[in-house]
Amino acid sequence: MTIRSNKWLARLGAALALLASTAGWSQAGEPLNAASYIRERGWTVVGSPLPRSPNADLVPLQYYEKSAYAPSCGLLGRAANGKPQLVELAGPGEGSDWPQCMDIESMTAVRLGDRDYVAVVYLVRDTREDFYRYVEYVHADPRRVMLPIPT
Repeated sequence: MTIRSNKWLARLGAALALLASTAGWSQAGEPLNAASYIRERGWTVVGSPLPRSPNADLVPLQYYEKSAYAPSCGLLGRAANGKPQLVELAGPGEGSDWPQCMDIESMTAVRLGDRDYVAVVYLVRDTREDFYRYVEYVHADPRRVMLPIPT
């Protein structure tokens, strides 16, 4: 797939950094509260239903950032310190309407070899006419670090 947005590339780099610092699949403490996380930032929840995550420590979010007219989406996980951290999958750049995260279609647990993955499928509208479906594979490695697998 062709990636057309420089901001998307920056988000991918941020996602790698955030997920590399994110604790493993299971961690003691309160469950992640997506509604509270969105409300604290002054964002608005997109009304469409999201898939249920196969992992309690990885929550899908779809939201409008402050002053944004186009939807964004991401995965809410836990940082090494146990606090929630967002990895943005797609969303418009500042002052832009593109790209738009139209939907997180599915989250599926997959076991390949000796690793457990979550495959996240999401739909992005890049222009008025162009839609792309992306798949992010996230896994917990032996060091208890979550990392996306480049696709």
